[in-house]
Amino acid sequence: MNFHLESSLIPSIFESRINRFTILCSVEGKQVLAYLPNPGRLWEILLPGRKLFIKPISFPSHLPYMVIAAEVEGTPILLQTHLTNVYVEKWLSHQLIPGLEKYSLRKREMKFGKSRFDFLLQGPSGNMALEVKTCTLFAHHLAFFPDAVSQRGKRHLFELASLAQQSGWKAAVLFVVWWPQARYFLPEYHTDWPFALMMLEVKDKIDFIAIATGLNNQFEPEATLISKLNIPWNVIEEEAVDRGAYILICQIEKFSRICIGKKGLVDFNPGYYLYVGSAIKNLTSRLNRHRRSRKRLFWHIDYFLQEAKLIQILPIRTTDNLECEIAQELNQIAISIPDFGASDCHCSSHLFFLNSDPRHYLPFLRILHKFRYYRLESKLRLN
Repeated sequence: MNFHLESSLIPSIFESRINRFTILCSVEGKQVLAYLPNPGRLWEILLPGRKLFIKPISFPSHLPYMVIAAEVEGTPILLQTHLTNVYVEKWLSHQLIPGLEKYSLRKREMKFGKSRFDFLLQGPSGNMALEVKTCTLFAHHLAFFPDAVSQRGKRHLFELASLAQQSGWKAAVLFVVWWPQARYFLPEYHTDWPFALMMLEVKDKIDFIAIATGLNNQFEPEATLISKLNIPWNVIEEEAVDRGAYILICQIEKFSRICIGKKGLVDFNPGYYLYVGSAIKNLTSRLNRHRRSRKRLFWHIDYFLQEAKLIQILPIRTTDNLECEIAQELNQIAISIPDFGASDCHCSSHLFFLNSDPRHYLPFLRILHKFRYYRLESKLRLN
């Protein structure tokens, strides 16, 4: 299957994301803007210095280029989500997708309820609605979807389950993971817990299929690389719970002297701050409390958030107690604020300072991945 991408692709270097669909990159030292046809968060891929492959836009557009792929650990990762459906259509016509070998394509796109699904298939027992999701979030042998909250994705699952209840109909979701090393697929329950819960609720009504694949050096999808991934429902049920740890990313824009309860006045330099906390139960309620500006001030972090801007909340859902382990790891890459938020443990602090945004800082992302993803490998007995 030759899609002739390589001849038109231009190597570039990622610099920054201007907005959801526009990035700034450099080509041979010259800065250019490019259209990013992927609404995902893509933190782990869009890091400064990352090699991207772009192509000139032939149709009328205010942007001269379009992003097609990125290079991660020497492997090209497809970012152009519309191409995923082009490839899926080809694979369907050649019966190459595990679990869908007995289905033929009737048409692209079908509407049901408030949703439009990617394919209408015909099989031995009737019709099947197939929704395709592109997955670009992976860690070692694990892959996850989504990488940001997806209300649309949750609605798709609900309406597919409703459709599957009708006589003569089946429904399926195909997760296409652009990372050939993947062996397991899980919903990203840390970031989008409601999506994970919906998957668990409808798993006996919808067929969930996850495949790993990749692009070769000519940026062509290799049929021989397609492999079916395991979905460990028992691990998902165990881990996708309303408890665990969390990291707050906060920002102070100018030097501030803040009264932190009985601790008194504390000086804070401008920059970014990472706070680690946990909730044995009702994690969602705890995180919503941090978002509220009006509340009874009790913890150190409550006083701090009166002045600091809360930028991001990163839950780490699990039945394991990870709060202090996370704090110890962050202490290795950031400056600790002494005796902050650690009165009930032996840690020196649970608040840490960085000069730059941790969401673009690889050492921080590695720590986040370690506690969100890598530790699951022991539960799955992966080496």
